[in-house]
Formats: sequence, C-alpha cells, structure tokens
Amino acid sequence: MLRVAPLSDPASVQTIASSGEWLAAVGLDSRRLVYVVGGKTEDQLRVREISSGVDKLVATAPVGDTVVFGLPGIDQAAVSGDWAIWIDEARVAGDTTQAVAVNLTTGERRTLDARGSGCSTVTAGSRFFAWSCAKSNGTGEPYVVLDAKTLTPSPLARRGLSYGLVAADDAVIWLNAVAGGATREVTLYRP
Repeated sequence: MLRVAPLSDPASVQTIASSGEWLAAVGLDSRRLVYVVGGKTEDQLRVREISSGVDKLVATAPVGDTVVFGLPGIDQAAVSGDWAIWIDEARVAGDTTQAVAVNLTTGERRTLDARGSGCSTVTAGSRFFAWSCAKSNGTGEPYVVLDAKTLTPSPLARRGLSYGLVAADDAVIWLNAVAGGATREVTLYRP
C-alpha cells in the first residue's frame, strides 16, 4: 500500500494506491505524487494531485524480464517539473536503447536518443536530467544532459574519462579521470 501524510500531521494519512504486485514512488512535490503501479503484463506511471485527490494514468510500459535483464525501466523514472524520463534498454539484437519522456500534465510522450546502451538510471535535478551509457551508439558521446523544462540537450565540456554523471539540484556532477587515471577530480557544473 502506498500512503502519504504531511510532516506537520503524520496522523492524517492519505492512501494513494494498493497493488497485488508492487508500488514505487518516483517523485513527490508540494502538488503531486508520481508513482508506478507494477503489474503482471504492464507497469503504470500515475500522478496523484495531493490537494484534490485526482489520480490519472500518464504512461504504461511492458513488464520486462528483470531476472534475465535486470534493467531499469518505467519503475526507475526520474521526475523534474512536468516531465518524467526513464531508459527503455534494448532487449533483443537489433533494438535500440531509447529514453522515454512523458509530460505529467499533458500526457505528451517523446522518444529520445539515449546515445548508447548499458545506460545508467536517469537522474533529475531542478534544472537538468542526466544519464550516461556504457557504450556509445555512434551518435556522439555516451552521455546525455537535458534541460528539465525544454528537454533540449545541454553540452558539457568534459576532459579525460568521465564517470558517475548525476543531475542534482541546479547542477550536474561527474568524476573525471585524467592523465591515464593518475589524477581524479570531481566536477560540479552549473551553466
């Protein structure tokens, strides 16, 4: 069972959802809770408006074989502002790994170039979405930083090998290994 309550009044619990499979909260702000209801054949991304109690389905995705693949999907959606994004990793030869973006207000769905395969979970801050992939798909560097409002790419000036790309608050953070790994530095980037 998924429930929420204000910190100022923990006794006023509001039940959001229940499921015979699983539930996961993926985003919460003062207006709404974004959560996933797991199913046997498809998972649902839902939004509950806290003040009104209005609940709506905004996206579905097929249930993946987590025993074989263990890949992130809709259950690992990252939320910033009106958008939720997750990685839809290619599961069979010939498929392409994609990122999926869904507008939580309008329901608009966009397919984005993930820029690689073996991708990390999408992270979200107040200004950016970010993820990196283990291998490039040939369309450029195997990492993505997107503006959280427009979903347009934000270029990064990186040097050396970079690891651990994360969007946090209003910045992007990553680890650089330069000079063949002899030197390591953490970069906090706020354009």
